[in-house]
Amino acid sequence: MTRGRDARQPIYFLFFCCVTLQCAVLLCGCEGNLAQAKPREQFPPCTIWTSPETKISLDSPRSIAPTRDGMTFVLDASSRVHRMDPAPISFSLPESRKGSPGGNPCFDEKENVLIIADTHYHRILTLDPESGNVIRSFGEYGKGNGEFIYPLAVALGPEGKTLFVSEYGGDDRIQMFTRTGKWLGSFGTRGSNPGELDRPCGMVLGPDQNLYVADSCNHRVQVFDPEGNLLRVLDGALGNGGETSRLRFPFGVAVEPLGADPAQGVRVWVVEYGSSRITALGKTGAIEFRFDTFSCSDVESPIQLTAPRGIAIGPTRAGKSRSLHVADTGNHRILSLLLGPIVNQPSRWDEP
Repeated sequence: MTRGRDARQPIYFLFFCCVTLQCAVLLCGCEGNLAQAKPREQFPPCTIWTSPETKISLDSPRSIAPTRDGMTFVLDASSRVHRMDPAPISFSLPESRKGSPGGNPCFDEKENVLIIADTHYHRILTLDPESGNVIRSFGEYGKGNGEFIYPLAVALGPEGKTLFVSEYGGDDRIQMFTRTGKWLGSFGTRGSNPGELDRPCGMVLGPDQNLYVADSCNHRVQVFDPEGNLLRVLDGALGNGGETSRLRFPFGVAVEPLGADPAQGVRVWVVEYGSSRITALGKTGAIEFRFDTFSCSDVESPIQLTAPRGIAIGPTRAGKSRSLHVADTGNHRILSLLLGPIVNQPSRWDEP
């Protein structure tokens, strides 16, 4: 972990191409086509969203931020934010000429605000979730403490006291701030060794109060404690699949508890941009199952994921169940899969 050190690294750029497809607005029930483990009929039902009721279509949705009361915010490639439910709205970010945000936002339940890493403007925006107005902004281009080169994802730490910001493009690291932007420290540097990072695209605080980071170009998920100490590396190679089952360009990560007792562990969901699939890792880190297609009652042929980039878990509007949301980026839609009842254990949905 680094506090007060300015690490110098060469600028590193990586571009990905997404397949662009046109799709109509549709809503239907469907079930997953599993590559391993669970029989098809046991997988939970899902719905497909292609646009909110504002009639503004989704343009390659990249990331998702659920809230405790069942709202779901979606960030797309046109630098627009869509609230898909319960009262759909859409608004644009202040600027988009240079490019759109690349990683996942997060919702601050304490202040009722949406926090976004505005990647190509090298800053962090805090927005009013109703109007899209900027409440505050911090950061500028650079490698110093509190400066950014392409910030990607944001996540709030335990009790919402720490804001984690990942970045790439010269100093692949994770910086820590207060809500208002006061710099607290940083950890990580660009590389492939344990604890090092290469384009950390997605982050989320798990129910175990640890930070899960989708370390995309290292093809793994790394788990850190709230102080930035490395705890685990998950790459999908454990179990029967071995090296051939490794993750490929994981862009997003979501975590759910396996039971009310924290000792039961967690399940880690990973969306793989490089394989256009979703993988679930169990308590040991081994693959439980993975899938890439869905069968829907209103569609004749199976629906297949294309270049998915975002994933998140949040409660349904009724508050009794939880859903897994997937940004099916290349198909311009969001898949929402019902996982089951909310597990009653301390998590980021609880008040501090």
